[in-house]
Amino acid sequence: MKAIIIASPARRDIDRLLASSRKAFGEAAADRYRSLILRGLMMIRDEPTGAKTHPLKVARPGIFSLHLRAIESQVRRPRHRLIHTVKDQTVVVLRALHDRMDIDTAFR
Repeated sequence: MKAIIIASPARRDIDRLLASSRKAFGEAAADRYRSLILRGLMMIRDEPTGAKTHPLKVARPGIFSLHLRAIESQVRRPRHRLIHTVKDQTVVVLRALHDRMDIDTAFR
């Protein structure tokens, strides 16, 4: 894949989760989480349907999920997943959701 687009809802999700991380765990932890998110974005850009992603066939056909815990990092327990799809040669990141968040609810 050559291009990646981060949709507005995903940008808002990422901004909120980093602000929450900063408030709860400090600037260094937020920086580690930001680095992990960037690695996740690069991973799905390069292999959007790779071994560490999972199709969401039941909830949303054509939509995939990469849980950040599938990526080796200094973050102890990542709790978010990047929800994305592929259109032509472009990966579109739709949301960055906490693992407790119901996907159907997030897309209403």
